[in-house]
Amino acid sequence: MKRPRTHRAWKRLDRVRRRLGLDRNELRREIDHTQWTIGFVMLVVYLAVAPPVSVRAGEAAYHAGLRSERNQAATRHQVLATVARIKTSNGPYGQDDTYLTWTAPDGTSRTAATAVQPSDKPGSQRLVWVNEAGRPTTKPKVGSQTVSDAAFATGTVAGVTGAPFLVVYLLVRRRCDRRRAELWEQSWERLDRRRIN
Repeated sequence: MKRPRTHRAWKRLDRVRRRLGLDRNELRREIDHTQWTIGFVMLVVYLAVAPPVSVRAGEAAYHAGLRSERNQAATRHQVLATVARIKTSNGPYGQDDTYLTWTAPDGTSRTAATAVQPSDKPGSQRLVWVNEAGRPTTKPKVGSQTVSDAAFATGTVAGVTGAPFLVVYLLVRRRCDRRRAELWEQSWERLDRRRIN
């Protein structure tokens, strides 16, 4: 008979609890409690430091993104460009290019190569994003990009903030593991002496 999922979930949680040292196991040595205490203190410090620092970084990235959105919306616009010619590459790894021409705000004629679109034919027209100088550019940043950039900044800072804590804990654990091995050796030596006597 299959056990219910909740029972298996509790078993897993109990295993994690014991692995973290959150039990009253009499076989645990003083060094185990020391390691657990250091790890717990470091976790508490990380949880106190990381959220405000990460939120600040996310807010800074968000406000920078909003400024960028406003700036790009004010300085970028679309122009109607004409397909002058299409350059076809003969090589296996070559890329076909469409050469577009349009008139810049100052009245000069501009030409630029872009990736070919299915609707491109010599003489056809399509919209192109240009900057204040009339040079081709990407379309202005939108709100969803700003939000994703802010979320990425928040997560990155949280990870970077946690890295030193993790490194220090791993060093502490390594030292504790060595001490545990020494204690085991001492215990075996005492046991061997008793057997000999």
